[in-house]
Amino acid sequence: MNETTDRAQAPQRATSRSTALGVLAPHVDPAWAETFVIEQRLLGVTGEQIGDALATVESHVAESGETAVAAFGDAREYARQVAEVQGRDAVTIDSRTIFGSVLGLVAIALVPRALGDWLDGRAVSVSVGDLVMVALLAALCVVLFTASRAVLTFLVDHRWAALLIAPVLIAVFVGALLALPAVVTTLPVGVVAAVGLAALLAEVVIMWRQPQDELVNPAAPSGARSTASPSPVLALILGPGLVGLMCLSAWALRLVA
Repeated sequence: MNETTDRAQAPQRATSRSTALGVLAPHVDPAWAETFVIEQRLLGVTGEQIGDALATVESHVAESGETAVAAFGDAREYARQVAEVQGRDAVTIDSRTIFGSVLGLVAIALVPRALGDWLDGRAVSVSVGDLVMVALLAALCVVLFTASRAVLTFLVDHRWAALLIAPVLIAVFVGALLALPAVVTTLPVGVVAAVGLAALLAEVVIMWRQPQDELVNPAAPSGARSTASPSPVLALILGPGLVGLMCLSAWALRLVA
């Protein structure tokens, strides 16, 4: 198969890919396109601007037969050059995202705890470890609010670290609870459960209503979005699912104890 025929069939192969970037830029190397989009996101460029810039790259690559690397160079460097021309806002983690995530953690911590103590027929004990856990969570929020760009850049450059965040946080929190068991006060199970369930409901609502800045294909007549963030339906599954799993674990542990 000659090069011309291969390029002619490239859109069909790209369209068959599950990634939406392949639909928007079928002739552009997927790794290059992904790196370009991520860097533009980190630079605070809007989804519409990113879609327009990527469409320009796609048009040139499709017409010239050059690769994106040959025509535009390193994806990150080109993304920075384009961002300087486009203009952008300072990138931050949306405060609603942080608040919703914190509420989810609160629900995961409180609801299973309330269920476990209810099954044991006792009030919920608040220990020194609990207070330390709250302080650590507050410190984490401060870091996210004040150093969003640094955090996001680190996680993108070291994706393995993102996978370790949850287990490390859980290990630290559990370690604090085990190392500092002294009871400060007790609270009624109903109060703790109510606060936890309210936090869970608020987290679902916040995540559901989170605005999606998706990439827009400028060539689409209706301005159809070509890449999408995870569906807000995940907000109805992830948080409640984790809380339910933790509650099930608390119940199962007491069955075998």
